[in-house]
Amino acid sequence: MNYDIHSAMAQIQSCDFVCEAGPLEKSTAFAWLADLAARGPKYAIGQKVSYEVKATVEGIEISKWCEFEVVAVFMVSDSERQTYTYHISQDPPRPYHHGGKTINAVIEKALKPALTALPPPPATGEVGT
Repeated sequence: MNYDIHSAMAQIQSCDFVCEAGPLEKSTAFAWLADLAARGPKYAIGQKVSYEVKATVEGIEISKWCEFEVVAVFMVSDSERQTYTYHISQDPPRPYHHGGKTINAVIEKALKPALTALPPPPATGEVGT
């Protein structure tokens, strides 16, 4: 499975971890992180995401899911809700590199966790190969 912040928090909460404070829900650091995840953006700067690129060629629509990196996150709102938009790029800025073209103001629901994201760790009792 590939994660976004919401699915990662749900998976952690389902494990019933215990820390020095007892159940994980009693950890003030975990409570802070859970609150931030619930209110904040789904994807983080630097996270790999998939975005469907579409074009029309000679009257035929073609599309392909491509991998990008989040390079900026913006909070937006209307009269009913708060949400986030993202700038994504396949050539993000790096030291001594300005970065290439970006796709700007992509709405959150148009993105998915990247197809090449790291797999989850094995479940308890499973042995890796």
